[in-house]
Amino acid sequence: MDKHLDNPIFLDVEASSLGVASYPIEVAWSMPDGTIESHLVRPVAVWTDWSDVAERDVHGITRELLAAEGEPPAVVAARMNTVLSGRTAASDAPDFDDRWLSRMFSAAGVERAFRVGSFADVLERAAGNAGEVWIRSAQLEARARVPRQHRAAWDVAFLLEWWRIVRAACRVSSIAPDAGAVGSVHSEGGHTMIRVTGGFDVKLAPQPPADHEEPTVGRMTLDKQYHGGLEATSKGQMLSTMSAGVEGSGAYVAIEKVTGTLEGKSGTFFLYHTGTMRRGEPGLAIHVVPDSGTDELVGLTGALSIQIEGGLHSYVFDYAFDV
Repeated sequence: MDKHLDNPIFLDVEASSLGVASYPIEVAWSMPDGTIESHLVRPVAVWTDWSDVAERDVHGITRELLAAEGEPPAVVAARMNTVLSGRTAASDAPDFDDRWLSRMFSAAGVERAFRVGSFADVLERAAGNAGEVWIRSAQLEARARVPRQHRAAWDVAFLLEWWRIVRAACRVSSIAPDAGAVGSVHSEGGHTMIRVTGGFDVKLAPQPPADHEEPTVGRMTLDKQYHGGLEATSKGQMLSTMSAGVEGSGAYVAIEKVTGTLEGKSGTFFLYHTGTMRRGEPGLAIHVVPDSGTDELVGLTGALSIQIEGGLHSYVFDYAFDV
């Protein structure tokens, strides 16, 4: 029995193609105790759509396999209603999976007793304020742990593992201090620090491992747009890893080059990130690289903290200028 009795239910459907006449050929779902159940679905006579490319390059399921081992839609539909009645099953492609399941239940002649929800929504609730970086790092770690894909049970196992890693890593509700007032002034380490706040947007893009690179280390590019007291763009790279032996532990490092204006002063500077996760307890420090400021930002020093609430990213930047 799985120790995570409060796991959400996850769902995946493999289909004959992505076309308008496509239909389900395999379904799988997980239960709150972490067990996964899957079924091949035998096509009914009017289901004739088929993609040879998907068979060859994606799921690998043949029509001969479905004819030999598939179950009638009515049998699969009845089983799903029995174990999932009144529940919500989360999918990473809810629109497609909902449509394919509707087609199967229509062929079975029964009403569906459960609903299809969004995996993205479930993941966002689990993530809390730990941030997009940790979510993508967890995705890379989950893929390393569940490398096989495009069969329904494998894909459900991947979603479950991804959610478990995020949940373990994101139990702390906030990783940023109270923002304070924009432009407020306080003393720190012998400097008179100015505090500015604002929001930012970030895009993370996983990158393939370089030659001879450790496979358990994930690499991503960062692309940010800052608004508020800091009006700037930034680009950078991140390396991350999660512990294989202890759930919820890992680390990441990143460097980003920021180009724009800080309260009207123009120039560039670099930020460096050091993030750790110790059994679900996050720690994150982001600092200006010493002497990296240019133009009107020469001498810039400081630290930046981030916060994520309701999917919106914000920052607090405490800075000063060395003289």
